[in-house]
Formats: sequence, C-alpha cells, structure tokens
Amino acid sequence: QLSGLKWNVENGVQVVNVSIGARGLRFPQLGHFNPFIRKTQRLVDENYEFVIVHSAGNSAADARNNQSFSHIGENHPLRERIITVGATMNLNNQIEMWSSSNYGTIIDVVAPGHKIKSASSVSKDLYVNKNGTSMAAPHVAGLAALVWSENPGLRSAQVKEVITESAKESGTKVEDTREKTPK
Repeated sequence: QLSGLKWNVENGVQVVNVSIGARGLRFPQLGHFNPFIRKTQRLVDENYEFVIVHSAGNSAADARNNQSFSHIGENHPLRERIITVGATMNLNNQIEMWSSSNYGTIIDVVAPGHKIKSASSVSKDLYVNKNGTSMAAPHVAGLAALVWSENPGLRSAQVKEVITESAKESGTKVEDTREKTPK
C-alpha cells in the first residue's frame, strides 16, 4: 500500500485515491512511528505536490479510529494534503449521511456513497451497486484532478482548500439522522 503511494507520487500522480483501512488495534497518535506519516512526510520533504483523497471508513464510528491516514492527527501539518471523505445517501430525495459512514472532525467533505454503480469481479453481472466511503472518495478525487488541471499552479493545500471551501459555500447541508452519532 505504501509502496504504491510512493511509486505513484514519484511518477507524477498528484491525486491519489486511497481506500485502505482495517479493524484492529488503533493507535491514532503514534507520531513519527506511524508508517503513513513517515512515508507521506518523506514525499513532502522531496517537494512533491500531491493530495491524498482518503475514504473515512464504514464502521459508523469516529473516523480518527480508522486505520492508515486517519492516524495523522487533525493538527498535523500533513493534514493539509489529506482529504478525508465520508459517504452520503439519497433517501426519499433527501441527502443524508450513509448509515455506515464514519463521522467526526477529520472528515473534510462528503460525497455520494450509496448505491454507486461499480464494476464487479465477483458477480456474473458486469456492474453492481456498491456502498461505502470507498465509493464516495473517487468523486472527490475526480474533483481534485479537475481543480488541479484548471489551476496547475496550485499547491496541495490550495487544492484541498478549494474543495472544502466550495463544499461549505454550496450551502448544501447534509443531515446526519443516525441515532448513535454525536451531534
């Protein structure tokens, strides 16, 4: 996973969509010992411009407890390059948080992540509907690529800022009607 990040960035990819996470031991503040922090920081130190679009996870839990890039704390300087994406669903023409999407303060934006038509490798059908933040993150990765293609002089933090501020300015409020999530 991390070797893929390194290879992509070193070969000119500026927008990396990352959907990795796992259940298990979670140590969000491992600092320098976190391999995701170390690898990402090395790429930053080598002056690569890139953003990581990261799916928030599908446990209906605080996204800070998801694995991988979620362990990079909210105030860590690398956060300016990481766009963490939650998933929404359309329920009776209302946009709401998808029932299993992780939540919390590290989620930067949300995107459609429910009943997304996707290629299938396990079904006799070529396409199936899938759910999850891994379905939502590619929407944002595509947007980041469009922003950068129209504004090639932007730095990584500016690409993230264009996306997050545009989402805020759109005025669209996504309701989280789930009972167990903090309000």
